[in-house]
Amino acid sequence: MEEIEIVMEYCDEKIIIPEGYEEKKGKKRSIVWNYFWISNDKKKTRCKLCEMVYDDSSSTGNMSSHIALVHQHQVKFFSFESFF
Repeated sequence: MEEIEIVMEYCDEKIIIPEGYEEKKGKKRSIVWNYFWISNDKKKTRCKLCEMVYDDSSSTGNMSSHIALVHQHQVKFFSFESFF
């Protein structure tokens, strides 16, 4: 699989999409998807900031909590109230 270099809107670093993951496709109803990739088999999500992996890709609750608690000093441009 070819590594794709992308630039995130919310940070100054270039990030490589890891093998086996992709950007969530279709309508993104939660802002948290800006910070996570979804596995190609749609069973896992992976944080773009620290590479933490969650087994359940269907719920954004754990992902939102992760961003709010672990990355509160890294995330810019919105308030954490927008997650909940």
